[in-house]
Amino acid sequence: MPLTLRTLIASIIFTSSSVYALQQFSFPSNYLTSLNIGYSDSIHHPYRTFQISEYDTDALHGFNQNHFSSFNASIKGIYNIPCNNYLRSIAIGPSVSYQKNQFKGDVWELELPEFNNYTYKFVSESVPILLEGDIYFQPLFNYLAPFITLGMGMAVNHIAYNDTPGDNIPANSSLKLNRENINFAADVGAGVAYTINKHWSASLRYNYMYLGKPNTGTSDITNIQQPLRILLTSNNVYFGIQFVS
Repeated sequence: MPLTLRTLIASIIFTSSSVYALQQFSFPSNYLTSLNIGYSDSIHHPYRTFQISEYDTDALHGFNQNHFSSFNASIKGIYNIPCNNYLRSIAIGPSVSYQKNQFKGDVWELELPEFNNYTYKFVSESVPILLEGDIYFQPLFNYLAPFITLGMGMAVNHIAYNDTPGDNIPANSSLKLNRENINFAADVGAGVAYTINKHWSASLRYNYMYLGKPNTGTSDITNIQQPLRILLTSNNVYFGIQFVS
């Protein structure tokens, strides 16, 4: 069974069994719906070398990163914690996000700077789907509620690599790779929610997200022995609106 299929099945089983176990324990007192928009900064960039053939290795250099807005939405059941001086409630439920990153730079053939004959563009688009829990502490000043977030699940990662030949390099020698991957994903973070009224609040949160190590697959037009890989991890800052029903 392919690794990506095993990861998908494991994520579905984990999410379903966790929700089922929680429902057997108790029913949520309310539901928390959250919509967030933010900024994501990918921590890693494409690996600096990749294998063209048994004896031919190229290197990626001089990268720069383009940033795009990121989005997140979740709906979570709220479970109140009675008679606790520090913890107020736990909100648990599914969360889905969208992130995009783009890297550009130069390709050194045979890892030699004198053979800087191509420029490359590496794009990743990720949709992590997580079972996520927010642990809320007792509010400060009656309206600021700090919380921490933990989550795990899967990420659908689409990554694409394209390079462009320089002057005097045959145009048909360009390399175009793309592939969709399903990888294990997890996140951890913290934030604070500002209570507006009984139903509405605004939140500011940071979260670190691990999205797996997807690859581009191999090309039909070149003899690539190893597909390009990138470790996808990101720092994320989100501003959001929350509604308690």
